[in-house]
Amino acid sequence: MYSENLTPEGFPKPGVLEDSPTVLTAYGGAKLMQHGKCHINCHFNGRKSVATYFVTEADGPAIIGLPTSLEVNLVTLNCSVQQGSPLNANHTSVQVTPIKDKDDLVKRYPDCFDGIGRFQGQYHITVDISVPPVVHAQRRVPLSLRDDIKDELEDMESQGIITKIKEGEPTAWVNSLVYRRKPNGKLRICLDPKDLTSAICREHHVIPTLEEILPKLVVLSTSLLLTRNVVIGMLC
Repeated sequence: MYSENLTPEGFPKPGVLEDSPTVLTAYGGAKLMQHGKCHINCHFNGRKSVATYFVTEADGPAIIGLPTSLEVNLVTLNCSVQQGSPLNANHTSVQVTPIKDKDDLVKRYPDCFDGIGRFQGQYHITVDISVPPVVHAQRRVPLSLRDDIKDELEDMESQGIITKIKEGEPTAWVNSLVYRRKPNGKLRICLDPKDLTSAICREHHVIPTLEEILPKLVVLSTSLLLTRNVVIGMLC
């Protein structure tokens, strides 16, 4: 902005900037090299402010901070907290009781605990072909539980949780059946895929860190803010 204060090489001339002990860091923790600071008069729509600028070794346009943006009324923060009772579908106040245990949670949100949770789409599990398949022998089931296990398996099949194979159809892997009586009297049925788990090829997905997500959020919020200012300017 002030090319007369720069040397032919593009560096600030001696005495133009003030020394600054401030350490500047970018998103991710990387330190920014700075030459010093200066004070520049800023004005916007009749509002004025003296802003402190840090001259750095980074490419990009000049950036003003939130305090200066508020002083020149470039942006406004409208934050308010209102305490009151929640509203139902008829926009009338309802009395909300605190959730103390699991039963209160189920009563408060019955729709979230109704039916079987299921992800959309299909997922393919890749098995290492170099691992030999393992066929577990059928475990003995007490006579008193056979009817309950059969009913539970038929119920799981009707809900699409499991698929019944044809009688005599060959399959490379056979896992043991594990069952346990739940407090409500029903049976919890699952498999014991110990050998199969060791043969499944693991997929590696890197979870992004907070430092990697923050720049994207800043860009998104800046874009929304600029869009809001443009819309307000057009309406005015």
